[in-house]
Amino acid sequence: MGLNQKDLNPEIRGLMVQEMDHDLAGQNIYLSSRLNAQGRDVWYQLLKEASANHSDDWLANEIVRQRLLNPYDLRQGKQIAMRQDAHQMLAEGEFNRFFMRGICLKAIQLGAPAVVGYRARASQNPRPDSQAIIGKKFEPREFLERLRSAIGADTPFGYPGSANSGLSVELT
Repeated sequence: MGLNQKDLNPEIRGLMVQEMDHDLAGQNIYLSSRLNAQGRDVWYQLLKEASANHSDDWLANEIVRQRLLNPYDLRQGKQIAMRQDAHQMLAEGEFNRFFMRGICLKAIQLGAPAVVGYRARASQNPRPDSQAIIGKKFEPREFLERLRSAIGADTPFGYPGSANSGLSVELT
């Protein structure tokens, strides 16, 4: 399962970790309300380990193995059972956000005019707004700033990286 991150290599992994450190320095690390107390304590290190050496699937498995999620979630102020795929959504979403930030940094270093949206996870019924992002070009500096400011939130409409979208970006 998980995402197919094109261009994921040691250099991009290093840029992902650099972006995580950027968020840590600015006290902008996203701690999902779905994480329990232990999950909040270990989240940054687990995400950093996944970014440096593993994958979103590894991270999702660690969330389950270490029992890092609350049993319940809140929806419209009411307690509901936690989604069965909450671990996968959290791992995939955050890993992908830092992956895309790393890709944007690399594009800026290369002087590339754009990064390009692509489908990183297969979808049986892709939404039309998701389909419209595939092949679309994004200016790397602007997209990086949007990703940096969308901590714990979906990226703006029309950009890759919204929760459970299965979309990412690659170098051109």
